[in-house]
Amino acid sequence: KGKHEASGAGRMLHERGILDLVEVAFTSKLKRSYETLDLMLANTTANFSAIRSWRLNERHYGALQGYNKETIVESFYDKESVRKWRRSWDVPPPKMPDNHPHYSVVREQYSREEIEEMGGDIPRGESLEQCAQRLLPFWNEYIMPHVKEGKCILVVAHANSLRSLIGTVFDVSKAEIEKLRIPTGSPLVYNLDSMTGKPLPVPEECSMLEGELLWPIEECPVLFDEYYSLSVQRNLKKYSHSDEDVPGNVDEKEDVKR
Repeated sequence: KGKHEASGAGRMLHERGILDLVEVAFTSKLKRSYETLDLMLANTTANFSAIRSWRLNERHYGALQGYNKETIVESFYDKESVRKWRRSWDVPPPKMPDNHPHYSVVREQYSREEIEEMGGDIPRGESLEQCAQRLLPFWNEYIMPHVKEGKCILVVAHANSLRSLIGTVFDVSKAEIEKLRIPTGSPLVYNLDSMTGKPLPVPEECSMLEGELLWPIEECPVLFDEYYSLSVQRNLKKYSHSDEDVPGNVDEKEDVKR
């Protein structure tokens, strides 16, 4: 499914003429992020540099890391607590202890220099707000200069790191971010003001928090927790041809934002 979504996203961006306009891309340091970019570019002539940063890594779920939602609810915590940790803006999950079965896996994702930049230790658990706080310096130092130059940029990251980024950079309300579900593999296009970095108005047919989703209006995905949509799957069948998956945790998949 992951490779289906990545290939389909690249195809949509190519067909809209956007991919050939991209001058620089940004991905996280996680394999599933930069592999997604590679799959998007397969069979295209697009050619641009890509910058990887741990600051775009998926939000750290603390003691919940590495488990899917059903396992956590059935074995460890009550459903309401898990919902609050997963969806709220400023409530962090329980911290990951040293003896957590996934501690060494997470630690190996970072270099010594990166851990020093974090203050000497890996994240032990992040709220969306804390995720946004470590994303913001990277946005200001590396991404915003390209926005000010009017360049077309591509960010390939993760569901919750993107929720955090949208919430803090574009000043979206906490209430909207808490209920927001970003569809995986669905290109989200923003036209940003080169002075402020804030989104300019977009067509209302298929919009999300001032960004434009590249889906036809009749198949625009429903984006919020209280609803479910099959339209993403219908579009994936249209744009994708591979049956293989991109490796990654069950609840952490890639999303694409320009």
